[in-house]
Formats: sequence, C-alpha cells, structure tokens
Amino acid sequence: MPDQSSSRDAQTTRRRVLREIWAQPGTSRVSIAQTLSLNKSTVTKIVTDLLEEEMIQ
Repeated sequence: MPDQSSSRDAQTTRRRVLREIWAQPGTSRVSIAQTLSLNKSTVTKIVTDLLEEEMIQ
C-alpha cells in the first residue's frame, strides 16, 4: 500500500507530465521522459492514464 509521500510524488510527476504535454503539444513520450528526467515506461503509464481519463487526446 503506497504511503502518502509516494502518492504525493506520483501526483507531482503526473502534473509535470501534463504540464509538459500542454506546453509542447505533439511532443513525444521519449521527449517528455528526457526533458523531465523520467523513465520512458513511467511516462507511458501516465500518458495512458491521461488518455483513458480524457485529460488529453
């Protein structure tokens, strides 16, 4: 079970990814990962979730 700190970190990472997508429309997941120093699989998971939630297209 994730603690509050890791949950907060996950939400912060999610917000960073979303901001990057809004700032750079059409950017690739690889580019987001490089820009934010994140693992590509992390970005893919976040983007998949955002697509499912219809936060992005």
